[in-house]
Amino acid sequence: MSTNAGTVEPGSRQNATASLLSGSGDELRAAFGHLKRRIGRMVQKSLQRPIVIAPQDEERLPGAFIIAPFRSGTTLLRFILDSHPQIAAPPETFLFAHLLAPLRDERTTGAMWNVGFHREVLARALGDYGRGFLEAYASSKGKRFWIEKTPSYVEWLPELAEAFTDVRFLLLYRHPFDIVRSMMERDMARTQPEIAALRDHYPSAFATCCAYVAREHAAMLRFQRQHPAVVYELRYERLVDAPERELAAACAFLGVSFDPQIVRFDETRHDLGFGDEKINETRSIVARTGTYGDWSAQERQEAAGYLRAPLEALGYAV
Repeated sequence: MSTNAGTVEPGSRQNATASLLSGSGDELRAAFGHLKRRIGRMVQKSLQRPIVIAPQDEERLPGAFIIAPFRSGTTLLRFILDSHPQIAAPPETFLFAHLLAPLRDERTTGAMWNVGFHREVLARALGDYGRGFLEAYASSKGKRFWIEKTPSYVEWLPELAEAFTDVRFLLLYRHPFDIVRSMMERDMARTQPEIAALRDHYPSAFATCCAYVAREHAAMLRFQRQHPAVVYELRYERLVDAPERELAAACAFLGVSFDPQIVRFDETRHDLGFGDEKINETRSIVARTGTYGDWSAQERQEAAGYLRAPLEALGYAV
């Protein structure tokens, strides 16, 4: 009977052993050499004393991450917090989506373990290296707190938690329908790589955007349940409706004093980068919600089919 590649049939292990024993001397030496190396690595790991990287002497600046999907209002929140006299919030860097990639490669983590750098040490070292850029940025602005916002970091929340044991996370939620509407306006199922990568799996650009938002919110909600002590939940609708109240609570969570000046974010100069370009002409916080009001009943029904779980978990109306 034929089998698919990679399938192991009953008795195949015994057959392989018999084949090995009947093989040539070179084959036997190679096989036993491989077995010897494997046993040697096992013994090495059992006796190994993990290498610990000494912490840097200088004081580390406190920091936080703004976490949300694209089109959730992260650029507005960045500009607001960047207006705080103690907080530096640079444009999105995408840095940690690359810097923490070794943590997803078993060959890399295994190789580093072999030389004594266990996973938790590797994660912290990568995090410390990356935060050095953010601390230098904050110091260049004369500030003592950094906040990084890159929407694609939703996908890297587990690794961020491994790399940073002393930072906090501001999770920004917005009605999923509003997010999808904004994504569709900008053709993000084609132009945004993280969303475009899903396009072949769904029947339309609309469905792709809905599925993307559902996935992102699911990841955020899961992380929030797992790490409640370091997560603060913000809602875009509440933020634009009562900014001083919501921002005062967020600042308290971050451990910085609230400064009413941050509401007038347009009076502060901010570094520009990737993000919503409309922020450059925005002069005040405007409560723009319910942008999906002209959707047909069919569009609402289709969107709800993909987004039912986050809608219910977050208490948003369909």
